[in-house]
Amino acid sequence: MPREVNVDALLTRIRNDFPNERYSVTPSVASIFIDESLPGGAELKTIMNDLTGMEVVVIPVDAQKNKESNRVFREINKRLDRQGLALIGKFRSEKEKVDVWMIQAEVISDLVVVNQTNSYIYVVRFKGDMSKRKIDELIHPENRPILEYLYRLKAH
Repeated sequence: MPREVNVDALLTRIRNDFPNERYSVTPSVASIFIDESLPGGAELKTIMNDLTGMEVVVIPVDAQKNKESNRVFREINKRLDRQGLALIGKFRSEKEKVDVWMIQAEVISDLVVVNQTNSYIYVVRFKGDMSKRKIDELIHPENRPILEYLYRLKAH
């Protein structure tokens, strides 16, 4: 029998272990700013409408110390893996690394996106009932432009 995943406790430990800023975002307010004309916009809006909450944890990292940034990124992903979340998508570029994790179930209650840039690591949690099909549509590579919207939440 798989153990129960406690994303709340996991994020609390991450916030306690790494200096950070934390934001709670109301999904209905965040969804107002989604550009549905971008690839993936409709998929993201559908998912946002089903959410009950969002949390963004912003961990500053020294852009000059890439090793430290990579270590923190790996450590957060290792914790998500040990907690029993499933890695369902990855994206790598010169500017960022993105890993998408979820609790494996027919209806997903938590989706966690870990994004590493030169200056920050963002841990974005989406909470609510989401279908695996909708998430698969959202993380499809052609929908990459809309995913950048999620990282703009840090500034608002």
